[in-house]
Amino acid sequence: MLYLKNMSTPHRLVRVLLALAGAVLLLAGVLGSALLLPLGGVLVVLALTGLVGWCPMCAAIDFTRRRH
Repeated sequence: MLYLKNMSTPHRLVRVLLALAGAVLLLAGVLGSALLLPLGGVLVVLALTGLVGWCPMCAAIDFTRRRH
């Protein structure tokens, strides 16, 4: 492994679920087309960090919820 995961499983699950819920709202047109690119970018980052288990912003401030 090239990196140390800095998110717990529940934290990762919440990120992925939020990304999926946001994607559904965007694709359904509930949030409007003006938010498509900015919110879509945030949702992609949430999904990727949740799937990978490593968040660069959390690493930058040495934030971890993982119990060793």
